[in-house]
Amino acid sequence: MELIQNSAKEVGQAFIKKTEELMKHQEEKLAKDSQNTSNDIFSTQLFAIILSISAFILAIF
Repeated sequence: MELIQNSAKEVGQAFIKKTEELMKHQEEKLAKDSQNTSNDIFSTQLFAIILSISAFILAIF
């Protein structure tokens, strides 16, 4: 009976450890994805500003 309890405890601890590793990996992936999204938004805004300036210069001439 004690052997079963110890085995169950070990399995539970291994499960918790693996779950924590997966959560950490997901958090890192989410942080990286949100950084990429921020970079994409910045690039899009920069492109829109350059396009607006170009259109303004063309409108003057």
